Amino acid sequence: MAGKIKVLVEPGIMKFARESMRLSLKEAARRCGLKEELLSKAEMTAAAFSIPKLEKIANAYRRPSVFFLLKKVPDGAAKFLPGDYRLAYESDQMDISDEILTSVRRARYVQEVIAEFNEPRQQQRLPALAASNVESVSSQIREVLGVTLITQSKWGTPNEAFRSWKQCVEKIGIYVLQESMPSDTIRAFSLVDKAPYIIVVNSSEHEYGRIFSLFHELGHVLMRNSGVCTLDPNSLHHSVAYKKIETVCNAFAANLLVPTADFKKNSIAIQLAKKDFKEWSDDELRRIGNGFRVSKEVILRKFLTLGVIDDLEYKERRKEWAEEDKKIKKKSDKPIIIPPERLCISHNGQSFVSLVLKNYHAQKITLNRVGEYLEISPRFVSRVEASIS
Repeated sequence: MAGKIKVLVEPGIMKFARESMRLSLKEAARRCGLKEELLSKAEMTAAAFSIPKLEKIANAYRRPSVFFLLKKVPDGAAKFLPGDYRLAYESDQMDISDEILTSVRRARYVQEVIAEFNEPRQQQRLPALAASNVESVSSQIREVLGVTLITQSKWGTPNEAFRSWKQCVEKIGIYVLQESMPSDTIRAFSLVDKAPYIIVVNSSEHEYGRIFSLFHELGHVLMRNSGVCTLDPNSLHHSVAYKKIETVCNAFAANLLVPTADFKKNSIAIQLAKKDFKEWSDDELRRIGNGFRVSKEVILRKFLTLGVIDDLEYKERRKEWAEEDKKIKKKSDKPIIIPPERLCISHNGQSFVSLVLKNYHAQKITLNRVGEYLEISPRFVSRVEASIS
């Protein structure tokens, strides 16, 4: 029945949807399952599409289907990047790659889908973060998340630690997604300019890196400031205001993951503080990090925050590690095969997956629509449900 009903779509809506994704006609036609000539014509003259085809187009353009029922593009629709992202740069010339724009558009799409379900999630009231209250707020949030240092230290692997932290953050009403983004330019980003709040971490990073990014972005949430966080927040291209915000978010993440009082009691940390920095071994830093289930870089940052080392020493050691990481990545180019249901949950987060499945069982959406929202073949949906329950 749905295949027989035709919906008329305005050409301006079709053209805007494609151009906002920076897609060529050829690539857009491939994603939409249309001939290039037909798509080109639909951008010049109103075209009729079946509901299944419209749903496919909506998914390709990361837009809810209702967007294509509009008569004209709404004011402000082009600004899917959060307005406060401009704070990051000294000028309006924002150098954002197509991959990152696609990831941000996907996060906006998830926000719009949740709004389309018309059942906003209750977000817990959280304290506001500022430069003056980093320690107290990080302690409060740790209590809200309900994770003790003993629990944290018992997580067996970096993957278990990341999954556990992610679930804790989702329980307080924040959706956490993962996207594969250029690992040499971006760590994570967050959308805080409207509810529901979304945090997106880079799945290309190591789990310990993702944990720090998750709480860095939670810092942005608590400052009510969206962030698209690059690998080098101290870049000359970034504004002074942005650098100050990044410093606060970094301090918040470091203090939540490695509480100062507990860090100062660590026997290895006490020994290192007495030695010359040049004598510090990576193994010693790694061993401290393993106790808190964080990376050696987080531990190094903690020493910097406490004034044990200076900024130059911190940057020099980080530079050494960055060079080593490049060599390791070149050696390990083997693709890792992950079951589609696990990949789906990892990509979308348990909260969004559960919400979509709930609406499917309430007969509000079709199985095909579930597949489109979660970016998975409908034949794997039952496996996703079995894995999440």
